[in-house]
Order: sequence, then C-alpha cells, then structure tokens
Amino acid sequence: TAGSTDGNKIVMSTGRTLLLVQNSDTGSGTFTVLSSKDPSGRKADITAQAVGASAFAGVILEPVGWEQTTGGRDLELDCSATTMKFLAIPL
Repeated sequence: TAGSTDGNKIVMSTGRTLLLVQNSDTGSGTFTVLSSKDPSGRKADITAQAVGASAFAGVILEPVGWEQTTGGRDLELDCSATTMKFLAIPL
C-alpha cells in the first residue's frame, strides 16, 4: 500500500507481524510506527526511521505494545512521502 502523509492504518493479525517498508523515491524518506501502551503503561514509538533511496526496511512487531486500542487491531504509521510503501505479513 502506498503511504499517506496523513496517517496509515494496517490491521494486525492475532500474532506477530512483519512490517516491510519500501522507499520508491530517489531521495531518502522516513516512517514512524506509533506504539500503544504495554501492560506496564509504557510507550515507545519508532520515530522517523530513515529509509534510503530505493531501499527497504523491515521490523517485526508484536500486537502488545503496537496495536491501537481505538478501533481494534490497527497498527498506525506515518511517513514522510507517498513514495513510502508498506506491506504487513502475519507471522
């Protein structure tokens, strides 16, 4: 899915999810994954992760601490440009 600079939502599976990010631009881009509170009340967003020109990045995420409580099992992301593309694979 092509990213939106106004926010993105991906439905997480019931388990771990591999999030792949592709930057299809000729310049560097960034993405942010918004965390939710874990059982201890802590948050830790992945903020402005850089992805080089025509490069890929990946991260494995657990539902606890990442899926948002507003609206269900959504993983919320932001990106710097619409040339950032996301793919979520249930593991």
